[in-house]
Amino acid sequence: MIIRNVKEKIKNHKKTFIIISIIILLFLITIIAINVHNDKKRKEFIRQETERVRQYSAITDFRNLDEVALYLNCKLIKQQDSKRDNVKYDVYMELPVKVDDENGNYKNFVENLIQFSAYVLKYKNFVIIDEKNQTSILVTCNEEKQLIEKYYINNIENYFELAERKQQINELKANEFKGAEITEFEISSQIINELIANNWKSDKVNFGTQESFYRNYNIYFDEGIEVRVVAGKVFNIVFNNKYQNNIINNLNTKSTIEEIKNSLGKPTFDEGSLIGYKGKDIYAFFYNNQVSIYPVEQYETDEIAKAISEKNVENSNEKVFVDAIKNIWKDYDIYDFDENNVKLQYTLKGLAVKYDSTTKKGVIVYNNYKGKLLRKSDFRGNYK
Repeated sequence: MIIRNVKEKIKNHKKTFIIISIIILLFLITIIAINVHNDKKRKEFIRQETERVRQYSAITDFRNLDEVALYLNCKLIKQQDSKRDNVKYDVYMELPVKVDDENGNYKNFVENLIQFSAYVLKYKNFVIIDEKNQTSILVTCNEEKQLIEKYYINNIENYFELAERKQQINELKANEFKGAEITEFEISSQIINELIANNWKSDKVNFGTQESFYRNYNIYFDEGIEVRVVAGKVFNIVFNNKYQNNIINNLNTKSTIEEIKNSLGKPTFDEGSLIGYKGKDIYAFFYNNQVSIYPVEQYETDEIAKAISEKNVENSNEKVFVDAIKNIWKDYDIYDFDENNVKLQYTLKGLAVKYDSTTKKGVIVYNNYKGKLLRKSDFRGNYK
């Protein structure tokens, strides 16, 4: 009798467990169905809102940050009062682009984001923070005049202009200094002298405290220094107007173009606000209260010449050839490769390898390439 009662209880418990399990399962299915339905409704709402906002044709059409984010394909996370001095709002967003990508030009996107956001925030000072991409955009405004005064990307003013200027100088380095006369000058900067003494190895010199990084440059804000390192060696060092010491002769970032010319003589390159000199150990460019320094490279070209002369474009794989060049010279500053394009560039050495899907440009030798030059008979295929 007791055994029968126990069996009945066990049977009843099983039934109860099954019933409860079914109820829980149905409940979960219902919750999932509701969430799926709500998610579909949310996505449809966002789609409709995006289509509506994309019809805007003037800044005055925007009403809030949600609409700004939708229009520019950003994800608005939150807006809150800022604890920063002289800043009203912290705006957290995920941007659809990585602003400091040197292969992209996002100036128009960033300035649209700033203009639209400033309008809906009534021209109070604000900062846009993209934590995922480690980007901050600080915007200062004139609330009374309803104007944007300045903006700083990762604490850098004139961010895009400076990036464009660096690229311009790199191109000048590759094309303008072949056979240029050496200007005699004294290097005053202890940092540059230490770099020269240590073959430009970045770990041999103390630049200060690195506080940021943008477009391949380590940023030392307090010291007024920006450094680009390639393969463990300094490719370029820039002194901005925070740097107080003399750099060449008695010249510093506060020196005028007239003072520079009076001290160093006729520039190797002169474009008004940008002038450049070739010294024994360095190239020096002066512009916009900044001094940009590059090393004058000393290097062997025998192995590179051999690798190029043995290359037959028609019968070998471009990536294999590019990898061979990379293994000889590891200090390239640009390398891009996909199924349609190859680009390997040594700006300081004056050599590049370029192919694309339609035209094989091959090996390009720039004016600042020095050492062993290749004979025309060494070239096979479409070399320039």
